[in-house]
Amino acid sequence: MSAILLAITLAWTCVFPLPLPPNRAPVTGEDAVVVTSFTTFLEIPVTANDSDPEGQPLHVAGLANTVRGQAVLLDGETLGVFPEFPVVIDAFDMSPVLIGSGDYVISDGSRASVGHWSVYYQPLPVFL
Repeated sequence: MSAILLAITLAWTCVFPLPLPPNRAPVTGEDAVVVTSFTTFLEIPVTANDSDPEGQPLHVAGLANTVRGQAVLLDGETLGVFPEFPVVIDAFDMSPVLIGSGDYVISDGSRASVGHWSVYYQPLPVFL
């Protein structure tokens, strides 16, 4: 009896295969970098904290909405950022200052999501 049931089950799945689950969009993580000294260029590996629910490889498909500074795509996983420092920085204000930010589009080949990156300058405290 169980052999007949197994044969029917195998025949059924060959004729009517089970549908594949739908491909879901990649999940992005916030990419925030804090620098404590003047820099003209830095690299941000934006895909390092992103994932795909199905485990497909990810790549950066584009950049958008850059504010302060410039960003370039170095490869499929890393951005190059040329931050824009303010002309005047208060030496006694220790709060972080935004020196660059923007969005990137990440894709698994069929679905895409938008992630955000930002770079802050936070000076080290000066003790007199």
